[in-house]
Amino acid sequence: MEILFRTLLFFKRWIYTVLTFFFSENRCICCNSPVYGGFLCASCLKNCASEITGNCSRCSVCGKPLLSETDICSDCRQKRILFSADGCFPLFTYRLWKKNMLFMWKMQNERSLSFVFAYFAASAMRKLYPEGNYPAICGVPPRPGKFRERGWDQIKELCFYLKVLYGFRICRLLVRVNRKQQKKLDRAARIKQMERSYVLRNSCRIPERVVLIDDVFTTGSTAESCCALLKKAGVRNVKVLTLFIVD
Repeated sequence: MEILFRTLLFFKRWIYTVLTFFFSENRCICCNSPVYGGFLCASCLKNCASEITGNCSRCSVCGKPLLSETDICSDCRQKRILFSADGCFPLFTYRLWKKNMLFMWKMQNERSLSFVFAYFAASAMRKLYPEGNYPAICGVPPRPGKFRERGWDQIKELCFYLKVLYGFRICRLLVRVNRKQQKKLDRAARIKQMERSYVLRNSCRIPERVVLIDDVFTTGSTAESCCALLKKAGVRNVKVLTLFIVD
C-alpha cells in the first residue's frame, strides 16, 4: 500500500511539473522578456546551450573557463583541487542571473527548471562524447534528511529526466551516510568530512566509465571524495559534470 501511495504521489508531482513548464506564463530570468512555459526564452536557452558547446578554453583540472591563463587556472596552479577525476566540466560559472536560476531550483522548489538543467547537461554530454559512446551517469546523493527538508532530491530528479528524455544510463552507485552540512566549512575541513561521508551502494554493478553529476563545484571536496571512492571500487575513468562552479 505504501509503495502504491509513493508511486501515485510521484506521478502527481511529475504531471504538475510538466504542466507548470509548458503552460505557465513567466518572464525570462535572463532578459526579462515574456515567456510562456519555463523560465528562459528560446533565445536565451539557445545562447546558454551555445556557451556550453562552444570552444572556449577550460582549465584541464577543474574545467573553469580560462581568460588569460593557459591549460591550468591560477587557483589550480596554487593548490590543485582534483586528483582522482579524469576531467571536470562545469556548465556555467556561479554568477549573476544564472546564480538566481540555481537558487530558484534548489531553494524555491521551481521543479520545472529540472527540464532546463537536464537539457543543458545533455548538451554537455554530447560535447564530451561526440562519438555517442556515453558512460553511465552517477548523481551525487544528498545528505540524509535533506529529502525530508525539501521534499525532493534535485540531482535524482535531474538524472531521471536525463534517462527518460535523453536516454542516458543512470547508475545509483553512492550513498551518503554523513548527516552534517558542510556549507560553513573550509576546504580542508570539507575534505576530511567528505572522506567518510560516502560509501558504495550494496550489490551495485561497477561500470568501467562514469560521469559524476552534481549541482555546484565549490571547493572540489565532494567531487574528489566521490571520484576517489569510485576509482577504488574499480571504475576506470571518472569525469565530473557540475551545473555551476564557484570562481
